[in-house]
Amino acid sequence: DQDHTAYRRPDRLPRSGHCPRRIDPSNGGTILMSIADLTRALRKHPQVSEFVVREVREQRVFLEKTSSDRRGSRSVYSLEARIFVDARQGRGDSRLRMRDTGRARIKDALDQSVRRAAANIGPSWKLPAPAAPARVHVADDSLFSNPSATLAELATNLDQGVPFQICATTRQLRCVTSAGFDNRYRETTVGLGPPPGFAGTREFRPTSARRVRDLVPKIEARDASPRTPVPAGTYDLVVASSAFGEDPRQSIFSPFIELGDAERYRQGLGRIREGQKVVSDGFSLRSDGAIDYAPLSKPFDADGGATRRYPLIESGVLAGLALDARAAGLLGREPNGGIGNLIVETPTVSSAELLTSSGRPILIVDDAAWIRTQGGTLSIGIRRARLSHRPKSEQVFAGGVIRTDALELFARPIGSHRRHDRGWVRGPALLRLGTIENTA
Repeated sequence: DQDHTAYRRPDRLPRSGHCPRRIDPSNGGTILMSIADLTRALRKHPQVSEFVVREVREQRVFLEKTSSDRRGSRSVYSLEARIFVDARQGRGDSRLRMRDTGRARIKDALDQSVRRAAANIGPSWKLPAPAAPARVHVADDSLFSNPSATLAELATNLDQGVPFQICATTRQLRCVTSAGFDNRYRETTVGLGPPPGFAGTREFRPTSARRVRDLVPKIEARDASPRTPVPAGTYDLVVASSAFGEDPRQSIFSPFIELGDAERYRQGLGRIREGQKVVSDGFSLRSDGAIDYAPLSKPFDADGGATRRYPLIESGVLAGLALDARAAGLLGREPNGGIGNLIVETPTVSSAELLTSSGRPILIVDDAAWIRTQGGTLSIGIRRARLSHRPKSEQVFAGGVIRTDALELFARPIGSHRRHDRGWVRGPALLRLGTIENTA
């Protein structure tokens, strides 16, 4: 038998299919069977129509620098299956997480999962035929070979006068489906930020990357001055790349992500249909989950659907949908891996021209506290913004909320020549959008 300590080093992880006993700290139970045992049992069960099995081995290593150094690591192993049961009324599905389940009890666990799937009937569909995964690099080899040494070296290059925490996560993922897909990949993430509970006058802004070399440390001064929200008025809105959002679904582009939601589209809930005009001809938005070392890149998704590049908006027209295995099966299409990193294209001008007033003050949002989309309305909570009445005359504000019709805001976007090519979005570093009415 192997206990949790056997997972301290990734090179000691047993090969997939050869682990008689695994501890799963994430759920407090033990996993007593291998992925080979589980797939074999699923294939033999008479009521299981199709299945997807996903195996994840994860190791987290952290280094905390405060008045004293703290180091630690944690390893997690998970094995779960998505089970599909076909009936006359349609297809049902359920998830089976392997907790305290060995070969002797697997039949009982499967029978329970099959009953849950039979009670969760939806439309009929089939898993797609296996397709070649995207060829994309998402792992930093140094984090797999010796994560503690890599983090220690990174720490020596940081400002030692500001407390920080660095965390490296390595994952090995494997996906097996009844349709014949069987593939695996490795991925890494390294993050930097203030230690938990830290409240100082200066701190590292939270940031993360796939590779250590792509991490951009930035120290910010904590502003203790009173917050002055943006005053009421009519403004031309400019949004900096630092305020685009945390991820595609919580970003200024989330209205277009909503339009490309395949489930909403299939049910007829979308405002626009494929081939219809959304915004001006100059705006295009593409999903690309195959950019090397980008945060949302992956060879395939959780159900084994291969990642593909595809357009969401092409020259102002709704041109594509985000398709996981289920959505693709229901629409009779090939999966594309869902939403990946975003590529933004607009007409571009110089930054000086972009920030030239057209008669109204320009509100430049440098940092957003949060971004939400609901019913076609885009809301942006302002953490930091500048108000420009004329060139070289700016006032800084913190606080306030912008609410506006999302598609009207993007009616004629213009970007800067200067580009932003890091993180989950690639495109202009500044976007000038429409006119907004701000109410204090």
